[in-house]
Amino acid sequence: MKKAAVGTASLIMALLIASCASSKAANVTGKKVAIPASLEETGMEAVENGTTAAISFDANATTGYSWDYTFDDEGIIEEKSSSYDTDAHSEGIVGYGGRQHYAFKAVRAGSTTARFKYRRPWDPDSEVYRVSVDMTADAAGNIHITAIY
Repeated sequence: MKKAAVGTASLIMALLIASCASSKAANVTGKKVAIPASLEETGMEAVENGTTAAISFDANATTGYSWDYTFDDEGIIEEKSSSYDTDAHSEGIVGYGGRQHYAFKAVRAGSTTARFKYRRPWDPDSEVYRVSVDMTADAAGNIHITAIY
């Protein structure tokens, strides 16, 4: 009986640790950019790494909500990749959240603002969060995040 209780407690602890470890994603090395306290609820992370900028947010695709973005000035910075990772959870469990990841690269020198929205794409009145990220690309192709608001 004691072994079963210890085994169950160990399994629960392992699941809790796994879910905490996967709640923030940032497998990108580089300089972490400070996120304003007013945006902490989004779970946002931003990292600069020379020619790449990585931005990720907490998300939950099972709700119909997702992050999307537009650039104020096209052709300066473009998406290199995007992906969604579900948080660790037991098989058969539905409704788990995850992380939306974006990686950006410079196309040419200049400045632009990426405007992210967390909403249901088919419902214009469903916006929950709005985040703006000012980015600059220099002549060498390096990206700098200059402001987040």
